[in-house]
Amino acid sequence: MEKCSKCGKKSVYSAQHGPLCESHFLRYFEKKVLNTIKNFKLINSKDVVAIAVSGGKDSTIALDIVAKYCEKRRIKFFAITVNEGIKKYREQTIKDIKKFCKEKKIELKEVSYKKEFGMELDKMIPLAKKKGWDKTPCSICGVLRRSLLNKYAKKWGATKLVTGHNADDEAQSILMNLYKANKDQFVRLGPATGISRKEFVQRIKPLYFCLEKEVELYTKLKKYSVQLKSCPYSSESFRNYVKKNLWKMEKDYPGTTTSILQTYLHILPTLKKEFMETSTPKKLRKCKLC
Repeated sequence: MEKCSKCGKKSVYSAQHGPLCESHFLRYFEKKVLNTIKNFKLINSKDVVAIAVSGGKDSTIALDIVAKYCEKRRIKFFAITVNEGIKKYREQTIKDIKKFCKEKKIELKEVSYKKEFGMELDKMIPLAKKKGWDKTPCSICGVLRRSLLNKYAKKWGATKLVTGHNADDEAQSILMNLYKANKDQFVRLGPATGISRKEFVQRIKPLYFCLEKEVELYTKLKKYSVQLKSCPYSSESFRNYVKKNLWKMEKDYPGTTTSILQTYLHILPTLKKEFMETSTPKKLRKCKLC
């Protein structure tokens, strides 16, 4: 049995610098999140922070830690959740996050596809297939979800929008955009989005360096009441294919995920400079209906 390198108690996790017990793992995880906020200057004293929450493990952790960070510094914040209308999945996660926010006395604002677009995602998907749209459910949902989060975060005065993306999520995004040669999207990744348009609220990712396995362990140790299962539509996505392959690489070659992030952040300044010098700014296209 491994012992904690800090205090000698039974370890629950083997970090890069040695095994950690429960209390030291929690400190290690929270320090990693707080250092990300500090080192990348994700939040300042004048910000109004909107925290996007789904009721899943990642966003619940981001909400808990960022809320405490903001409360300590008297920074205004609120939580925002989107109800896409996914039966036997979203109902429970919405219920979980409402309970969590009530217990923590956090203001929670809710928006929905049904109210905004006239129908739930479960009805959109078969309709899209009937019309012959060659799009996965995640492609459709992702655009609508991001649109609503940005629209209402801005409407309610937010200057920053927190998302619960972890290290695995970001590494997957890097690989996905690399595989598909999405140059525009590739340079916009990182702990904070690099888009400087008045139409967009800047997105920030405090869990950027937290591995999926660390997120899961933190969730269990904190005894959060959250759903650990994935969205039923996610199995059809390209991301799911990349995720499975990255997990295999991480298992065979530990440290792969972190190496991808470190390499990306190392070359990002050069990529941005080249992109700005060689690309013509694209005119923002707006939906004719909304």
